[in-house]
Amino acid sequence: MTPNVQSITHAPLVWKGELPRDFPGVRLPGGKVYSATGSFGSVCIQLYRVADFIFGYVMLNTKEHFILKNTPYNKGLYLQIIIDGDLVLETDDTRRKLTEGQWQATKGIPGTRVIFEKEKFITLFTIWYRPDFYTDMLTYFPKISRSLLEIRAGKMLTEIAQYTEYATRELVEKILRCRYPKAWLPPYFRSRAGDLLFKYMVEVSLYNPVAAPYSEEEKDKVYYAERLITRNISAHYLIPQLAKITGMNEYRFKMVFKMVFGKGPYEYLREKRLEKAIELLDHGESVKYAAIETGWRPEDLINVYKARFGTTPGNKRKRK
Repeated sequence: MTPNVQSITHAPLVWKGELPRDFPGVRLPGGKVYSATGSFGSVCIQLYRVADFIFGYVMLNTKEHFILKNTPYNKGLYLQIIIDGDLVLETDDTRRKLTEGQWQATKGIPGTRVIFEKEKFITLFTIWYRPDFYTDMLTYFPKISRSLLEIRAGKMLTEIAQYTEYATRELVEKILRCRYPKAWLPPYFRSRAGDLLFKYMVEVSLYNPVAAPYSEEEKDKVYYAERLITRNISAHYLIPQLAKITGMNEYRFKMVFKMVFGKGPYEYLREKRLEKAIELLDHGESVKYAAIETGWRPEDLINVYKARFGTTPGNKRKRK
């Protein structure tokens, strides 16, 4: 399967499964690479696919005026973030320029002609969401929910593109720079995808449903989840599982947990695992044993230990 885009101004794109030479970006963790070069310059699309969402990390370096056309898809929501550069999007009835720092969401993936000027460097980050990903989220945003019912596929949720905040760009950067083990990527990326969509809905609706103080009942529920997490830190609970166990909406659960404990459930578990692993290592246990007991892979434990202390467990022991 190749990206659903084709060149209008140049010869058909020939896709390769490797990054272009001197690629200035990063490798999207777990993503598949599609790159093409020609007189127009180079285009690289990296896609990370799971059942209910798809990340797209797109980088273009144009030498000539260049137009791409994509295949529309009427289902789901499509969030597009302009990291660097600017571009023009044309549909049958609209022409819209997007510039660096803007983001927009559309109902489905619109069929567009994407126009790039010559000698431009453009970087995009996109997320497509399947409807069951965001159905619960929409209960907090009735205005957006009504809009989705009223607009046709391919239309923007708002009349104008919004500008991103630093926190949004930081979330994207965390995705691109993620160093978690491959098995951890789906739940971690799913959480980040939800955070970005939730943040977008908060900004366009000017309403933050999770800013409301938590109740005593909600506090009790997240404390119960925290006990589950710490009872056996080698077990890996997914956030949807914890939310279901506590009887809370997933997004409200994450926000209340963070308000109570200062970290999201995923980050909290990771920190607890690292604390326990450090304790075991300080008591002379091997890296392999500490990793098994705390749910790490040995090589990942060494990496996070080094990030924390600037050295490996073995080197630290030698200096004692």
